[in-house]
Amino acid sequence: PYGLRQAEELAILVTQEILPKPTALWVSPKIRTHQTLAPVSKIFKVPLAQKEELEEKQAHESTSEFRMRIQRILAEVQEGTGCVFICTHMD
Repeated sequence: PYGLRQAEELAILVTQEILPKPTALWVSPKIRTHQTLAPVSKIFKVPLAQKEELEEKQAHESTSEFRMRIQRILAEVQEGTGCVFICTHMD
């Protein structure tokens, strides 16, 4: 319940223009990340884009490989225009 309330509060902050309106919503494969950005998605009609690259560090990955994966997704954000909200698990 607390997390769902926080997700609603995030949408309110965007509605009140305290936070910018997103042009993209990127989520990891975890269900909770989808739930977190669902209110913003619904209100602003911005679809959730699941990005496998936002998955937690995998057992087969070295720390270096994980870091490189995250750097690639951040570079993708920098190359684009607009405002991207990113939600991951275990930030």
